[in-house]
Amino acid sequence: MISRRTKYLLEPSFKEKVISDKKVVFAGKIGGNEEMLLVAVP
Repeated sequence: MISRRTKYLLEPSFKEKVISDKKVVFAGKIGGNEEMLLVAVP
């Protein structure tokens, strides 16, 4: 399942922040240019 958060997780600045916070569970490519980030939410 992909949450609605995925939309704003696509933003590079948010992506970098999430990665720096080490909350990234999965980051990868979907299809062509789309990127998906799944974060661990407390």
